[in-house]
Amino acid sequence: PDSVALLLRTSGTTSLPKIVPLTLGSIVRNATILANELGLTPSDVALNAMPLFHIGGLSASILAPLATGGSVVCLPSFRPETFCDALVAGPVPSRPTWYSSVPTIHLAVMRHASTFRRMIPHSLRLIRSGAADLGHSKALEMRRVWGGIPVVPSYSMTECMPIAQCPPDYELGKPGTVGRPLTSLRIIRHEEPGGGFREAPVGVAGEICIAGPNVMAGYAGSGRAAREANESAFAALAPDGRRFFRTGDLGYLDSDGYLYLTGRAKELIKVSGEQVSPYEVEAVLGRHRDVHLSLAYGIPDEIRGEVT
Repeated sequence: PDSVALLLRTSGTTSLPKIVPLTLGSIVRNATILANELGLTPSDVALNAMPLFHIGGLSASILAPLATGGSVVCLPSFRPETFCDALVAGPVPSRPTWYSSVPTIHLAVMRHASTFRRMIPHSLRLIRSGAADLGHSKALEMRRVWGGIPVVPSYSMTECMPIAQCPPDYELGKPGTVGRPLTSLRIIRHEEPGGGFREAPVGVAGEICIAGPNVMAGYAGSGRAAREANESAFAALAPDGRRFFRTGDLGYLDSDGYLYLTGRAKELIKVSGEQVSPYEVEAVLGRHRDVHLSLAYGIPDEIRGEVT
């Protein structure tokens, strides 16, 4: 279980891509967690349109079904019309009952399905969404197009898949949430002068830190870059010295234990001394019906320091 079974690269959104070594034990454990949390059974059939060189497609679409003895239908490539055809191909017992994908695929499939005069006679019972923010209005629209089946938001990264996920019967009652933590998770608000950390109270945003046997133990490599990455990526937050992985993502937990993302620590924009999250600005713009995609970033300003 402790042997390295898979090497993946991070996306490199904040620095050069790093190599993530995943052990056989963590891969199997995470697949089982996903399957259990989604309520998968041997009769479930997953439809996969995700590339299998990322953790999303491997863990959710392939390994989670296999963990429960289920089945997987893999598309040769993604096209909305091919995807919809696969939903109704063959006898009903062998048709896909769920799929996991990214918002880009969700929206492309939904737009194609909306062109039909009547609903596609699918057998889907849930749709899992991850990797990016789908948006509450889009999730509601997806649920309507597919006949009211649950749309399940989630939060993962290469270093730990999954981190949080909504229950399979989630009814979109908490706009913006990515679900309840599926691993040990703490929200860290302040880094104290002595090098310690303070845990944020409920409802207050801070850096998301995770720990557990399903979390990567450290980036691969013996060079200076790998050592520095590991030094900055882990912090001892528990009284017993247990290390937590610092995701770099910002978020908060509500009183029901649901996690909400608010941005990335390295992407905060300081406007007149105030920390502004570009994620929050984009979320507000994205609620406008005429805005398809928004992007907020900092611009240097002589008076205010930065402006968005």
